[in-house]
Amino acid sequence: MRLILTLLTSILLFGSTPSWSSLGGNAQAVPGEGSIVAPMAFSAGQHAFASQAAALPRGVSEQSIQTPLGITVNEFSNNGTVFALTWSGPTLPDQSVFLGTYFPEYQQALLSHPQGPGQHRAPVAVRHPHLVVHAAGHMGAFQGSAYDPTLVPAGLALSSLGVEP
Repeated sequence: MRLILTLLTSILLFGSTPSWSSLGGNAQAVPGEGSIVAPMAFSAGQHAFASQAAALPRGVSEQSIQTPLGITVNEFSNNGTVFALTWSGPTLPDQSVFLGTYFPEYQQALLSHPQGPGQHRAPVAVRHPHLVVHAAGHMGAFQGSAYDPTLVPAGLALSSLGVEP
């Protein structure tokens, strides 16, 4: 019995190790807090937002992830590296997961801009050389986007992906 419990524990611990996909990370990984909804690959002229169709560079793809809290996160990658994210849902996603190594820079940017009374609900805009984040919303409806300008493919209009430039 003890052997079975040990084996089951090992399988649960090591078999369910979360893979983390985040800004600047590998697009093939899925964040530990979500599951893939609809992976999509695009070639020139194809896009999920048909009304905003634009010629996308080769190697650009999108992966949509649904978190258990009902948040949809869209990851945009170029040749396997995530260069931009968008999110929308009833609450904010765990930004430490989706921003990954960029999260400390984002957190520091928020702390360096103290907010006055009533400004805690103001939209967030962070613009650094390696990180741009826009976030807004209210209880039950949040949305935002983040990207690394140095990873965005040349000639790609971020607005065509729903990413606020």
